[in-house]
Amino acid sequence: MGITERREAEKESIRAKIFDGASRLIIEGGYEMFSIRKLANEIEYSPALIYNYYKNKEELIKAITTYNYHRIFRELSSIKFESMAPKAALERGLLTLSQLLLKYREHFKATLLSGDNNRKEMSTDNDALDLLINILDKGVSSGDFIIDDTKFTAFLLTTGIFGVINMIVMNNMYDKDMINSIINAYVEILVKGVIK
Repeated sequence: MGITERREAEKESIRAKIFDGASRLIIEGGYEMFSIRKLANEIEYSPALIYNYYKNKEELIKAITTYNYHRIFRELSSIKFESMAPKAALERGLLTLSQLLLKYREHFKATLLSGDNNRKEMSTDNDALDLLINILDKGVSSGDFIIDDTKFTAFLLTTGIFGVINMIVMNNMYDKDMINSIINAYVEILVKGVIK
């Protein structure tokens, strides 16, 4: 590993510690009580080092949200949805989105508790939503789905998934069997709502 790669790995490690520490503190004490100084004490780095990465706590929360959005999109875009039947692709996409949101549930919960409602990455104009729109368009073209507006339907489907994950995370549900039952049943309902 060269110097550049080592520095990038070190930066990534520090960023992960900052995100994890910030998420923990926000969950434990609330966003209003959270500060960069408390975060520095929590992760045993100087406040100056953290300020080299983020100018304030608002920017840090936006960075956590943006990082997780890009992580989710990368993982979703690696799935070969185009080779699947529309119904199977829609089910797989919604289930995978749910799993990816839960994979970093503490980051998700901290973002929710921070009140960061300015998440333009999760708006109606993003790549992850475009993946879902493409699946819906394919289903409409093949006659498998009955949808008038695929963009609006994709927005509603993802909003529904976010709502269920929100409920699971905010109610501190950790029973994997129960979580899987809830998510599978909800995805089944969503998919049935668009099938011909």
